[in-house]
Amino acid sequence: MNTSKLLSLVAPFLLGATTLFGTDASATRNWTDLQGRSIQARLLTPPVDGSIKIERADGKVFDLRVERLSTADQDYLRSLASSPEAATAEAGDSLRPLTDKDWEMVAQLLSLTPRTYADIPADEVVETLNKRLASSDFRLPDGRPISIRLEGEAADARINTEIRYVVNLATFLQGLAKSSQLELRLDANQQLVLLTSTTANSGKDKIKLFGL
Repeated sequence: MNTSKLLSLVAPFLLGATTLFGTDASATRNWTDLQGRSIQARLLTPPVDGSIKIERADGKVFDLRVERLSTADQDYLRSLASSPEAATAEAGDSLRPLTDKDWEMVAQLLSLTPRTYADIPADEVVETLNKRLASSDFRLPDGRPISIRLEGEAADARINTEIRYVVNLATFLQGLAKSSQLELRLDANQQLVLLTSTTANSGKDKIKLFGL
């Protein structure tokens, strides 16, 4: 296959990757540990389970334990957590709709085989999907797998749906959203979020998902 044809095939995939899984824009800074060793890198993720991920200029990613960083670095991380920008990132209005390019990218991630779901809690279905996504080769720029979470009343949903043929993840999620008044969004951490549609009946205790 010639180079121009190869580029024409992979270009849409790469464009989708930069849209859905764009890297963090934080500036490069000097990180120092308690032994005085330093590294120039940019922060990829906020502290998770006491660790952060940083990326060196050459693209190499490192995990650092916050407790082993200098006092100045720990103070810097605390300042980020308490900043207005961080608060906004945690707010619901930070969720954005997926674009066509985002959906194209999701369609690349996972294929689902025919299966019937009968009154299964939504969190069990999402947990199964996340396990499969975690075992896939695809990773975000910081090394994390793409994942899905439920928000609000969507967490109380029970799945009643049947997949009659092999579908990709995008088709499955679009079908669930359309049939159940759920919406799919993308949060500031590049995580897919299923939440109750603003047009849904808020008086319902359970959200039923019927068919694709």
